[in-house]
Amino acid sequence: MPSSGIVLVDIDSTLADTSHRHGMTPNNNPEMTWRDYSMLCSLDTPIPGTVQLVNILFQAGFTIIMLSGRSIDSKDLTISWLERNNIPFHAIRLHTEEDSEDHIQYKTSYAKEFIDNSLDVVLALEDWPTLANEYDAMGIPCLCINPRYNDDPNAYFVK
Repeated sequence: MPSSGIVLVDIDSTLADTSHRHGMTPNNNPEMTWRDYSMLCSLDTPIPGTVQLVNILFQAGFTIIMLSGRSIDSKDLTISWLERNNIPFHAIRLHTEEDSEDHIQYKTSYAKEFIDNSLDVVLALEDWPTLANEYDAMGIPCLCINPRYNDDPNAYFVK
């Protein structure tokens, strides 16, 4: 893997425009699960500026790790979407049943594993301001992408 450092990249609402499925989160539609929501990812469109940034970072030699709360069941769909939209990456980490249900804990514990192993996480790209603040508190600079939520961005994740 390249040696310029690690960049953690969220997918939903950071790389992928998920606005067409916001009403399908379990918080907004009790009949849906996060797995159901994840499985609808193939209809997402890329967010051009973020995609361009990831390409620039990849070309510059950074290790790009996709770190998403998407269900592991959507792995093939997610990889196909990334490849179809020419988004480079070195590794992908999706949510498993063994992971914490808490979105912040899931992602920060994964980032902490890198830090604990003396790996250089130099940047995170994320859409959720609360998580961006957590990365900052861990010493990981975070570029918080604004997906133009029409309401409180935390309402998307927290009931």
